[in-house]
Amino acid sequence: MWSWFVDMLRSHPEMAVVLTLGFGYAIGKLRLGTVALGAVVGVLIAGAIIGQIGVKPSSDLKTLFFLLFLFLIGYRTGPQFFSGVRSSGFPQIALIVPQLITLLVGRFVFRMHPGILLGVCSGAGTSAPSLAAVQEVARS
Repeated sequence: MWSWFVDMLRSHPEMAVVLTLGFGYAIGKLRLGTVALGAVVGVLIAGAIIGQIGVKPSSDLKTLFFLLFLFLIGYRTGPQFFSGVRSSGFPQIALIVPQLITLLVGRFVFRMHPGILLGVCSGAGTSAPSLAAVQEVARS
């Protein structure tokens, strides 16, 4: 029975996504003493477990859920963004300037590949939009 289930998830990766969300939400409800895992951690754990059976979602499905993730992050933090820029905009801009300098020096002085430069900046800044740019450069 287990092999049938694994084959079904491999042939229909959208079912794996739905199961990951469902199991993740259930895992997130668990409490370890006084600590609740939460839905986000639960989905990450369920995704790591289900991902071990070799489910390969299509690139369209990955793109859809990545864009949905970005939209939901923006929807949740959007109103706070503008108030944050007014109160602490200069320190955030000061953090971007070294990344910009690194990109320019790496590209024009050391002639580095744009994908490597974007990977360095997305890793250093832990930026999801930068990661999307790296994936687009890697595809081309």
